[in-house]
Amino acid sequence: MTAQTAARLSDVPLEGCRLLVLDFDGVVTRLEVDWRAIKKEAARICRDDLGLQTDFSPVASGREHVLREAGAGALARIDAFLAGSEMEGLGSARLSPEVADLLAAHPALPLAIFSANSRRVLDAAIERFGLGGRVTAIAGREDVSRLKPHPEGLLKVLATTGCDPSRAIYVGDRDVDALAGEAAGVPTWIVSPDEPGRLESIAAGHSYDEGFNGRLTRYRALAIRRLVPRGGELLEIGPAGGALA
Repeated sequence: MTAQTAARLSDVPLEGCRLLVLDFDGVVTRLEVDWRAIKKEAARICRDDLGLQTDFSPVASGREHVLREAGAGALARIDAFLAGSEMEGLGSARLSPEVADLLAAHPALPLAIFSANSRRVLDAAIERFGLGGRVTAIAGREDVSRLKPHPEGLLKVLATTGCDPSRAIYVGDRDVDALAGEAAGVPTWIVSPDEPGRLESIAAGHSYDEGFNGRLTRYRALAIRRLVPRGGELLEIGPAGGALA
């Protein structure tokens, strides 16, 4: 089942839908957070306070590494930092006008939230936006053991509501949303009113120096040192930021 794209939330067909599941940040609202800075600070906390070398590009892999290497207590500390950062970003956030219009047009349609954001932020936003009477299920970061693109949270929402996957619709704004929806067998739509802007935001968060790319670059450098004689010459051809060179 391949996810489909739409320019606006109002373009998503809801005929026969028995449960509308929405991603939070990017669909329900937009959090004003600097994720690059947050990821770097989370890595610093791990290094300086927990004695753990890890990164959070993406956040899901960083959390899994902390849990595996340092345990649930360390993960709770990282999650508390992430939640606090997200709560700051919620300060100026507003309910998306498209979501407000859709809910007004379909007053009997049950709503659920499936997000990688903190449950603390989701609960606060639902109360602020007056959605308590509409939201029937929530799956946030602390409610699952694996984040998107794993479908665990979406499957929990379906189990809580008793909705058949084929009768639900999941709406997100990123590739991980598409993968999670497809894995859960739920018809999925990616709403992207500004596709070039979406791709620019992905590119802005990408780094050849962090995450798997950073580790692979360092491994390649070590391999080259063993293969190229001291003082020898090497021509590197390829795209990137020059970290390997």
